[in-house]
Amino acid sequence: MSGSTPESGEFAARLHLGLGLAFTTVPLAKESARYFREQAAAGGWHPTPNDVLYRTQVSVADTDDVARDTVAPFFTRGPRRTRGAGIQDALATSGFFGRDSATHASRELTRPQASFDEAVELGQIVCGSPATVIAQLRRIQREVGAGIVDLSFQSGAMPFGLALRSLELFAREVLPCLHEQ
Repeated sequence: MSGSTPESGEFAARLHLGLGLAFTTVPLAKESARYFREQAAAGGWHPTPNDVLYRTQVSVADTDDVARDTVAPFFTRGPRRTRGAGIQDALATSGFFGRDSATHASRELTRPQASFDEAVELGQIVCGSPATVIAQLRRIQREVGAGIVDLSFQSGAMPFGLALRSLELFAREVLPCLHEQ
């Protein structure tokens, strides 16, 4: 169940559903997951980490410098509106997004236009060398309490070769380290 509103967190908790947090920031996801767990506890159950999913884009490069020089431009190009943005814009101004409508209405429903460094720091993207990506994923797991991190490897106009190299590095160098936990 999407965890984009307090109401959806309450609904998921009431029905003992997992909570999904997609393309957000670690601080916002942390708060949503906390609220979900609080609501679940009030209802008499305690979600496990596997009841919380965090979805984001990922790109693994040989080094952090390579990530910055070759991958960052694909994450920070100009505004990229999602399909159905007109509908989403209408929903944002209608108060559909719940009690915190001022925050939701003011939030852009486009890919955030933070700098590359800000997007990485906020957990909007996971990008860097294998060691850096491992640290970023562990941070998400630790701060959000997400037992499931759903990663999207292809970012828009990124050439297939870069996306494939990213996937290969992830499979060979990142995933085994994550399984060691």
